Amino acid sequence: MATHIYSRSTTARDAGNMRQEVVSLCDQVERFGSRSSDGTEQITFGDLFKINDLISSRFASILNSGQKHRLMEYPCKSLCRGEDDNVIISLARKNREIQEYFRQTSHLLPNSSDGNLWIEVACARKVFYDWVTHVRETSPGRVSYHVQCHQAEGDEVTQVWQISSPFGTEDLAETQGTQFVEHKDTFKLQSVPGTIQLISCEPVENFEDNILEEITETEQIEYKLADEKPFLATLSRGTEIFVSVKNCPAKSEKKDMKFPIPEIRPLTRLYNPPS
Repeated sequence: MATHIYSRSTTARDAGNMRQEVVSLCDQVERFGSRSSDGTEQITFGDLFKINDLISSRFASILNSGQKHRLMEYPCKSLCRGEDDNVIISLARKNREIQEYFRQTSHLLPNSSDGNLWIEVACARKVFYDWVTHVRETSPGRVSYHVQCHQAEGDEVTQVWQISSPFGTEDLAETQGTQFVEHKDTFKLQSVPGTIQLISCEPVENFEDNILEEITETEQIEYKLADEKPFLATLSRGTEIFVSVKNCPAKSEKKDMKFPIPEIRPLTRLYNPPS
């Protein structure tokens, strides 16, 4: 099992390295080659072989891989050093498109003519799908993917009804079911007292075809001017109150008081000491 895992990972790594080398070879065609009258990027086989002289052992396989993926075009299947030095190798797509697609997807740009349906996506970033045959940028921010859409045959979409065997109930054993009765419990719904607010409004705003009652004046109102009467203010004499105030004695000076100083004297024995 370990051997199979190692060989599978090695194959995937080699395929990734081959894609990287094909992209590098396309970049060399643009940098060291020339452009034809129609703008095609091209270079001679001899010049491209001199640039890759250090990898001449696998240069032929890289060149064949570029031709297999329809990114590089030359007249024959294999080229030999010395005999085919003047053979022109041209890029089938612009190098800018090849480099951009590889930078975003790590895969070679699909450039096959197979396909019967174009799918245009409003996204500038390109993605890789193994069932996509061609990718091109139609406008800034829009990419078209060319795919091969196969139509199903008539017998593939027709549903064939299969006849099943007759189903009989003679061999079935009857089973008596057990009946379970659920106890009925009575629950009393508690009510919470509350105050319902009554909202009243004018009937004119809420009813149609209402009749407004006309109010007529039934009493005669007589308007008169008020009489002006002078207002005389009378003042009465208040009660006299006499308050007697006594003066406080003058502030006397403090005299220094002399207190006797206590003395501590030794106690005198009142009895004779024992002999």
